[in-house]
Amino acid sequence: MDSRGGRAARPSRFFILRGAALFPLVFLALLFPASRPASAQYPASFNPAALARAAGGPFLDVQSFGADNAVPLSAIFLGHGWGGPFNPENTNHLDLFWQADAGAVYKSWRLAVFYRGELFAKASRDTMEFLRMTELKQDLPVGRTFNLDLNARGFAASGFEVSKGFDLAPLGFPEGLTLGVTARYLKADMIQQGTLTGTVTPTSARSYDFNLLLDYVYDRNYLYERPDTVAGTGDGYSFDLGLKYVLDPNLSAGVVLRDLFGRIYWYDTPYTTATAGSQTKFFDAQGYMEFRPTISGYESYKDFTQHIPLKMDAEITYNKGPFSVRPAITFIEYERPLCWINGAYEINPALALNLGYNFNYSVPSLGLSYKALSIDLYANDMDFSRASALGFDIAASLPW
Repeated sequence: MDSRGGRAARPSRFFILRGAALFPLVFLALLFPASRPASAQYPASFNPAALARAAGGPFLDVQSFGADNAVPLSAIFLGHGWGGPFNPENTNHLDLFWQADAGAVYKSWRLAVFYRGELFAKASRDTMEFLRMTELKQDLPVGRTFNLDLNARGFAASGFEVSKGFDLAPLGFPEGLTLGVTARYLKADMIQQGTLTGTVTPTSARSYDFNLLLDYVYDRNYLYERPDTVAGTGDGYSFDLGLKYVLDPNLSAGVVLRDLFGRIYWYDTPYTTATAGSQTKFFDAQGYMEFRPTISGYESYKDFTQHIPLKMDAEITYNKGPFSVRPAITFIEYERPLCWINGAYEINPALALNLGYNFNYSVPSLGLSYKALSIDLYANDMDFSRASALGFDIAASLPW
């Protein structure tokens, strides 16, 4: 390990999350005539238990969802929009996940390749208020102490997975009960995991003192600039376990445990464990203090084991005539649940209208299923620069 003392970091953005996850996603699903039930759950977690009675064929699914309760997503990831809506809570959340996978289903087996990622973060109210003030260069409240507390964890990886579905009725279980398992390998290329805690005290309307503690593992340092950083590599695995119970043609329920025993083993990964202080101060042309921390501690490379958060999805689907409804709930490692409800109206055998809503971020969705192609879009503001929640899901498949 290299000990670094009293080094002034180069200028960079303060927020650990900025730019950490804006990845291009594939829209090739538009080229396929798909086959997928209307009113798809979002996030559209695949339940391997459905394979026991699934039709075979190649498929493609591309999905992404991002939401932050405090500020527009454009403020976090594009660096503008801080003057937009601001709704901080005592604990503020960022939920971001994306996946593109393609493969084939054959006789209750499923083989797929994928690119996926996730980033989950929590920040205190003081963290968001101080960040917004400095981004907008507002006058700081002299004498107030901001207690900063930021926690982030995420990764991106490509890989492949194998799934198998089993009909449990021949074993004496109720008719309609199926089980499924998935095993996957991940080749990871992005990691953002760490904590930032400490205090900031304004000394004037445009200057402040701070003393922060960092414990941060990363592929790229978004907190401050670390020159000549070489990202590490990671290999990992995880498993899914699903159950599905079809009570009758109009009513079914399912539950999936995702990323069971999930691990990524990182090699030569950059990290910083240090204090960040304001011993040396720099100011811009307007006289506002820039965030250039003096880093004192350890900054080097190490092998690191990242635990992938366990997720659980539970859903119920009910069909009545041309209508269907599907409430769903997602738990991410015992954190607060993400609650969804999706519905569909079958206009004719070839066309269905999809509607949905996420209760955590008050975000509606609208979509269409035409013959076999399904497209759903999420947004809580028609002006995307002001939206704090955005997402989409495009799915397609072909019969053998």
